[in-house]
Amino acid sequence: MPSARLFELVTRKTGIELSQGGLREALDRYGVKRLGELSLTRIEDYIALVDAPDGEELRRLIEIISVPHTWFFRDPEQLEVATELIASRKGGGTLQIWVPACATGEDAYSLALICASLNVTARIVGSDLSKEALKIAARGSYSPFSVRALPAPFRSQFRQRGQNLEILDTIKQSVTFTEHNLLEPPLSANGGWDLILCRNVFIYFSNQTAESCAGRLGTTLNPGGTALFGPGELIGTSPTGLFPDSVKQRVVYRKTKPSSDGGRTHAPQPALRPTMPDRPIGLSTTLDSHPNATTFEIAHQVLSSSSEAPADPHLRMLSGIALYSAGDLERALHELRAASLLNEQLWPAAIYQGMCLESMGHPDLARAEYRHAVRVLEANPESYSVLPHELHGLGPDLFDMARRKSGATGCFTSPQPAKVAR
Repeated sequence: MPSARLFELVTRKTGIELSQGGLREALDRYGVKRLGELSLTRIEDYIALVDAPDGEELRRLIEIISVPHTWFFRDPEQLEVATELIASRKGGGTLQIWVPACATGEDAYSLALICASLNVTARIVGSDLSKEALKIAARGSYSPFSVRALPAPFRSQFRQRGQNLEILDTIKQSVTFTEHNLLEPPLSANGGWDLILCRNVFIYFSNQTAESCAGRLGTTLNPGGTALFGPGELIGTSPTGLFPDSVKQRVVYRKTKPSSDGGRTHAPQPALRPTMPDRPIGLSTTLDSHPNATTFEIAHQVLSSSSEAPADPHLRMLSGIALYSAGDLERALHELRAASLLNEQLWPAAIYQGMCLESMGHPDLARAEYRHAVRVLEANPESYSVLPHELHGLGPDLFDMARRKSGATGCFTSPQPAKVAR
């Protein structure tokens, strides 16, 4: 049985947190298999091969534990945001776009299709740890499964090759692919990247590693550049030099701009990060009368309000979220459990209970809470309205995170924010 030293080595080399998604078990099984194939009897000898300068055995491991699963236009809402950002830079020369952890290339090509449709000249770079995934990306030939969500207007940019669709050279020529490890110095672009789209990689990283990587990505943006992350992998606090913003109800991170707005600067703001639940998340100042209060002070204010109405499940839920934001997990869990007992339809309370439990080292209990939240929303989509107003724009991210972490295998649709009459 492979030792903890092997797990630690792989995490140090790749950043992948092996406790996530059964990766540790997969690596365990593979290590046993390789010991037999290489006629080795000691795990120490295998660890030495993984740590060797040529990196070949490590590369084998990466192919086992990496998740190169993606498809064209897999997150339409996020790509709507990207489309708006790309269109806003139209006429500004060649757009520089980086897609880290691009897997087999569909996200990079989706952006290339969008740029072509807007008559925007772009240089798009996709990078990944997996050489095998990058080979598929470079070929640009995809199965019907990969193109199942491709909007009809873009099908003219493909040619049929047997059962596959192959992307035309006019699109391929704007995209290049390269091997890159996010733990290494980031890729750079002349003048900085205009857009970085990085999705479904931080969910496999530890909190510390994810925060460090996000900070490095931010340094490579140009002053007007923007970083987009996937559902449920937003950063817990804004990396230095970036500030959160909302575009089409999705959180984006912009590079700090010169003080051309009357001398105002954009200080880092708290933001939601449901995939790394032991990081504090941000709750927009629930009490507008305390805009300068610290997160912990806000938690106390909301907790005081709920203590005056202990049978109000919404207030108990809000206090639990605020306490979680302040890092007080035990009290947060108490409040969130109270909210769920008072009203089991409060799916956000179940999700935040899951985040607390996961942070406290109880993944099985957390999974049960995520499953409950998914069941509630699927059975009654109108229950979306119980989400606090401050978090409405992040509802799809919360739901997608809960669905993924619940282990659900069905085809669910993220709930859409309720229309608010104005």
